[in-house]
Amino acid sequence: MHPTTFQEAAIQYLENLDLENGRNIPDKQRQIQQELIPYFKDTLLTAISRFEIERFKRHLLNKGLSHATINRYLAVISQLFHKAVEWHWLDKVPCKVVKYPENNIRTRYLEAHEIESLLEAAAKDECAVIEPFIRIALGTAMRRGEILSIQIKDINCVRR
Repeated sequence: MHPTTFQEAAIQYLENLDLENGRNIPDKQRQIQQELIPYFKDTLLTAISRFEIERFKRHLLNKGLSHATINRYLAVISQLFHKAVEWHWLDKVPCKVVKYPENNIRTRYLEAHEIESLLEAAAKDECAVIEPFIRIALGTAMRRGEILSIQIKDINCVRR
């Protein structure tokens, strides 16, 4: 028998994710137990509308959660809906789950004393490539992935 209420579907969703080696299962379990089941509980999956999702978002905002955190809950709902279709619990996704736009840009510059401490720690590290890695990062503001993919042809000492 296919689950019909949100609570039934959420419990079965977690069990199936575990069988499928899904990702971030502990986080999803926590989100489902803490907020999703208490809010949607006995609501039929097919009865969850965009309006209900918007009410849930407002509920979480009123609890003081950030847009980014709310988006993590919305991602679980969206994935549950899509898995419910994939697993033939539903014929179609009940509604589109619209997330908040996120602005995760956080620029923080290291103070001079922090740079000194970082370089001292890097020099003492047992891994020989840490110090050059840190120096490249500090000197170029490149990200980890950019530094790891750098090749000799990418380096021009004359142009710095």
